[in-house]
Amino acid sequence: LRGRKAEPKVALILKGPVSAVSAAQSAIEALINDTPDTIDVPFRLASLPLLIQPPADNPKTVCHLERLKREHNCKRVYANKTEALIQITGKSEDAERCAAELRQLLQECEGDRQSNMDSLKLPGSHVIGAILGSQGSTINRICKESGCDINLDRGKMSLFFTGSAAAIRKAKSMVNDVLEDPGRRPDERWSDTQRPNDQHDNQPPDDRQSDDDEHRGEQRRDDRRRDNRRRDDGRRDDGRRDDGRRDNRRR
Repeated sequence: LRGRKAEPKVALILKGPVSAVSAAQSAIEALINDTPDTIDVPFRLASLPLLIQPPADNPKTVCHLERLKREHNCKRVYANKTEALIQITGKSEDAERCAAELRQLLQECEGDRQSNMDSLKLPGSHVIGAILGSQGSTINRICKESGCDINLDRGKMSLFFTGSAAAIRKAKSMVNDVLEDPGRRPDERWSDTQRPNDQHDNQPPDDRQSDDDEHRGEQRRDDRRRDNRRRDDGRRDDGRRDDGRRDNRRR
């Protein structure tokens, strides 16, 4: 066609004996067939902790994504959280087998989760930016740590939660933390010592009281040891002074 540039063609010209040309052609075709393919498998963000953590029955093993990569000889099995896709790169047959097993695993994970639903009314549109965070960082973190799916309905100005009862409770608690102080940074709000459902917060009051009493008892014992050392040092100094006075009298 006029006005259009023809697509460039790339060709390899092989010269040599017939046997050598045939062997080279076979090797080139094998390289072309071994070119890795990439398959995208969509997943729900709430299922991500189940994929990147070792199985609960054998925590010393590798995570599911690493296991699939090794078992199917794939070059890469990567969880793209931004697009909610598991990207599998490898030979065509290996990638297809890996994708099939991954889809089955995702169905099992979804079947194990209880599909409870709940909603939370937002006070206004001014808090949406704080809940979403920069490039969705805040809401993605809430979904990841709670194991709950969260959908925002701007028309109804509400958040809809899907997941187990415990996951929904934790997600709503983290959202309420954001609503109480929208201007606070997530790393300051959910530090390692101030994360929701922290182990110390879940500890019964009696246990915390016993820990405090034990700590005070240790402090009192340390104070007694320190006082005893001071008394012993004072007695040694008094003994040295008495010995010095006796020597002076003898002289």
